[in-house]
Amino acid sequence: MDIKKIRDFINDNLIFNKGLDFYDRSTISGYIYQNNIIEATISGESLNPYIVQIKLDSNGNPRNAFCSCSKIRKTGVCKHISAVLIYELEQNKTVYNPVNQTIKAPNEVVIKLKETKKDSGSGVDIVKYFSQATALPREINPERRYKLVFVLNYADSYSGKKWFIRPAVRYIKKSGDDGRIEAYSNDGVTESFSKIEKQLLYKLRDRTGIGDELINQIDFLLENDISSILEKDGLNYEPVSFVKINSIYVDFVIDGIRDKDVTFTPEISFTGSNKKFVMGNESYYRFSRSGFSFLIIGNEGKIFFSKNNEPAVDLLILLIHKKRTFVYNDIKRLRSFARNKKNGISISNVLGELKLIDCVPKPFIEIEEKIGSVNIELWFCYDGADVSYNSEREYIYKGKDDGRYTAFRRNYQFERDVFQFLKVKLKTFSHYDFFYQIFSVPTNVTNFLVKHGAKILDENIELRLKGSKNKISPWRGNLTLRLNSDLDWFDVKVGYQDPEGNVNSISFDWSLLSSGLIKAGDSYVLIKEEDIKKLRSLRDEGMNENGELKVSKFHYHFIDEFYQDMINIQNSDVKQARKISSKLKDFKKIKNYSLPRKFNGVLRDYQYEGFKWLFFLHDHNINGCLADDMGLGKTVQTLAFLLKLKEVNKLGAALVVVPVNTLANWESEINRFTPGINYLLHYGAARGRKLEDIHRYDFILSTYHTLRNDIEIFKEISFNYIVLDESQSIKNANTMLFKTMRILRSRHRITLTGTPIENSTVELWSQMEFLNPGILGRRTDFSKRFAVPIENRGDKDAAQKLKHIIYPFLLRRKKEDVARELPDKTEITLYSQMGEEQSSIYEEHRIFYRNAIMGKIEKDGLKNSAIEIFSALLKLRQIALFPVLTDTKFKNIQSCKFMQLKDMVEEILQENHKIVIFSQFVKCLDIIKKYFKRKNLNYSYIDGSLNAGKRKEEINTFQENADRKIFLLSLKAGGVGINLTSADYVFLFDPWWNPAVENQAVDRLHRIGQSRKVMAYKMIVKNTVEEKILELQERKKKLVSQLITTESSFFKSLDINAIASLFEAM
Repeated sequence: MDIKKIRDFINDNLIFNKGLDFYDRSTISGYIYQNNIIEATISGESLNPYIVQIKLDSNGNPRNAFCSCSKIRKTGVCKHISAVLIYELEQNKTVYNPVNQTIKAPNEVVIKLKETKKDSGSGVDIVKYFSQATALPREINPERRYKLVFVLNYADSYSGKKWFIRPAVRYIKKSGDDGRIEAYSNDGVTESFSKIEKQLLYKLRDRTGIGDELINQIDFLLENDISSILEKDGLNYEPVSFVKINSIYVDFVIDGIRDKDVTFTPEISFTGSNKKFVMGNESYYRFSRSGFSFLIIGNEGKIFFSKNNEPAVDLLILLIHKKRTFVYNDIKRLRSFARNKKNGISISNVLGELKLIDCVPKPFIEIEEKIGSVNIELWFCYDGADVSYNSEREYIYKGKDDGRYTAFRRNYQFERDVFQFLKVKLKTFSHYDFFYQIFSVPTNVTNFLVKHGAKILDENIELRLKGSKNKISPWRGNLTLRLNSDLDWFDVKVGYQDPEGNVNSISFDWSLLSSGLIKAGDSYVLIKEEDIKKLRSLRDEGMNENGELKVSKFHYHFIDEFYQDMINIQNSDVKQARKISSKLKDFKKIKNYSLPRKFNGVLRDYQYEGFKWLFFLHDHNINGCLADDMGLGKTVQTLAFLLKLKEVNKLGAALVVVPVNTLANWESEINRFTPGINYLLHYGAARGRKLEDIHRYDFILSTYHTLRNDIEIFKEISFNYIVLDESQSIKNANTMLFKTMRILRSRHRITLTGTPIENSTVELWSQMEFLNPGILGRRTDFSKRFAVPIENRGDKDAAQKLKHIIYPFLLRRKKEDVARELPDKTEITLYSQMGEEQSSIYEEHRIFYRNAIMGKIEKDGLKNSAIEIFSALLKLRQIALFPVLTDTKFKNIQSCKFMQLKDMVEEILQENHKIVIFSQFVKCLDIIKKYFKRKNLNYSYIDGSLNAGKRKEEINTFQENADRKIFLLSLKAGGVGINLTSADYVFLFDPWWNPAVENQAVDRLHRIGQSRKVMAYKMIVKNTVEEKILELQERKKKLVSQLITTESSFFKSLDINAIASLFEAM
């Protein structure tokens, strides 16, 4: 191994350079190199070290690697792997020592500094000094971090309430967010602060309790921009900003009318920062002055100031403190005073007349939801001026009109009559609170409106939500959808059609939708329960607050679901989508297509239906996934389809991408069924680095990893067709493989897989995103809408909804439904019992790992303990198989499962059957191989280390040679892409977490071409974690079977109790 080999393996200059840097500044420990495997522990930024494992090939070059960090999930390599490889390279370097003479060691004197003088005698604590007197932080305790802040609060003083400023500290949460405010202390600040903040701290150093009056520090604060000042408002703290007052406006509004006396109250506003601010009543007491400068402390951290403005100070003192109400003459005299001052003060004129109006008001009800009930309050509207029935005001001031003030006189008789009527109307289901003078109904707003809203509206009494001017109208129309065509999308606009046929735009406040309310025009509309469900469904599809969304033209379920609500169903694209959707529901509606003339074989009925389905997708420019059960001939259906496209001159440039372990099978199937197809094999070291004259070939056949390495070549080609075999290979959207496939350009796409979902529903998103981008929305939205409800909550409605969306693009047939001529498959679980020695070893390790794992989870949480959990479970599983797998000191301990296997194999061979044995542990297979060698039993063998040529040779020998009775395969390397129909007995030597992987392995035998009954044995050691795996498989695979007949992820949804149960005794 040399530096070039390391660079080639990492294949990313940025990660390689990070690895060099990491090697220089990190500690590598626990370094072990044996049997071409490097294992090492490397310290990093995390409190916990990273675990690195690297497998080398026979030449000592890196082949594959693993690291416990999170980065490897995205790229397959990381800086920690790079650092360990560099460490290994440096270890093997021969270092020349330039010193050729022996140097006599000098005399040494050691002074123990701890025993020297303890104190310089200056009386100054260095750390405390710098934490107080400089902007440098003190020694930081990472668990307790605080930053310096300054707090403004309104407090009592000897001369009344005043504004004060004081230093304080703010706790910094582990997330980095701001926490609580605490009292300032000399050694409390851990974070650095600015010199300006240091100066302010000096000014307030003797006033750390209540603080200093804000007005005393105002000049310094105005001259300097200090972001750490906060205003205390109740329990909240708001960042403070200072706004210079440019001008002051005073308006007077009518406050009271009694007989012919009218009083006014001032409404003060001012401009600053090019904005207008109005002082609310709560701000009247937030006035502070010093000489002729003043501050007005507003809401939300705003502090308004004016300097050296004597008239303004006098005016504000008068308006705020001295006089709260004014009469007509007061205002006239005040305007006269202000008119001659050039001080930015403007006082509005007072009108000379007041018009009083008597009328009949319109009643309305305000509703407000409280805990467990709905409060109902009666109000009246006097031509736009609203007043509560409980108000004591005799007159309602409306405003100015035609140069005079306008006010309404309360119609008490009418109001009392309405109140009495309402009291009788609500009597049967409400309670009247005499103290608060409101009605109370024990329900929520949604139920109240649904049950009683329409009845109240029918009495011509309006309904409003508290705090809203918008009235609530009864639902008397319909929801509508208008679809406008774009290139690949429909732009959808949701509206409300009233009884007259007018379509109004609608908008949504999602918090009100549960109450059955939408906003149509200027009103809230009370809608029906069935329409609430429709709107929620539309929101899930991505509808925004304005009733707008984009929907893929391939989202046929959407067209079907909302077809009756569409007002432009004559749109040609809508009609076409409806037509396609109808045909996809019934294969009989899909027209027949003739098979290619040069197809060398006969398609079974269901295979011909699949061929037709692929052609139907082609004719309608739809991309789809052929997801038939393993062994039903997805390859031959696809080859027949591609050959037919060639014959009708519609194939164009095409690319077929397969896993390396199915490459030989694809070549064999091409030669057998479609010898007329001329393909280019792009694979292996001898492959070309340029793709020239690709038009001479019908398609390019390559592998996933070859394509990933050669993406710079392929991304420049525009293909007509791309076919992905075993498309679960791109299930992880975070991998480079998925991203590579997304880069490829093509007009049509097909995927083939027997297991669209292996571990998680999100894997389905990745494959659908490759086929029809956007059909399932963004991945985060998909997880929230489907993956989490399905996997964590067993939500059957979400599963059914997802099934409806994907059905047009996914064709799946099961063996039991279409290949009835296949012989039976019998699955048997074989249990074995550990002997005393093996059981004792297992129990000792089980107790040890249980205690260790529970302690780890308690300390670091479940998510941060996954590596340790899997490692412990792995050890227990290995002890159940062969204890020697965990420690060579157990080499003489017998394996109960192996003894059972030997007896079964001997008996089956005597009856002249062929046997396939799967294990996920290569070391298990090695032990079994040695036994067969000693017994002179011929066997075939495949694991991940064999190249494609050797794999093909092993498979052909087993299939064609009657004397080769046994095939040993690793579960991952031999579980897909091969036919082993000459065997009829299969052993799963050890159970895997994912039953889909086991099903794939068994289906190597139970597939088209099998003529004998298949016996599948799952071998389980009793009273071990293997039994627990069986239980979890059954418990967790039920729900997604409703989706596309495969199992859901289970480890991700386990809680701490389920984890603990894995380590419990049976």
